[in-house]
Amino acid sequence: MSVRRSLAFLLLIAALVLVGLEAVGAWYQGTWEIIPLSSLWAAIDRNSLIGLQAGIENALWPGLWPPVRTVLELPIWAVAGVLGVLLLATGGRSGEGDRRRRFSRRR
Repeated sequence: MSVRRSLAFLLLIAALVLVGLEAVGAWYQGTWEIIPLSSLWAAIDRNSLIGLQAGIENALWPGLWPPVRTVLELPIWAVAGVLGVLLLATGGRSGEGDRRRRFSRRR
């Protein structure tokens, strides 16, 4: 299995775990509370998130920050799931075709 496919499956599993975490939280609290990507990032390293904003606004283009902020406010499980699906979709050929190519190189 390629590294890309492995990462894609890890992201999809993480998305399922995270949506399950939100569901369990909703069960206990009685209200669904979305965990945005930005809150997890800020909990891990708030300064890098602030640095990302400053870098985009000052070094790249100030108009780029609002779309990036929108992505950062999405549920973390949605971001992980979409990235996982994109990695799987762009992974190229897999399975029997790969095996045939590997054996044909050895001959």
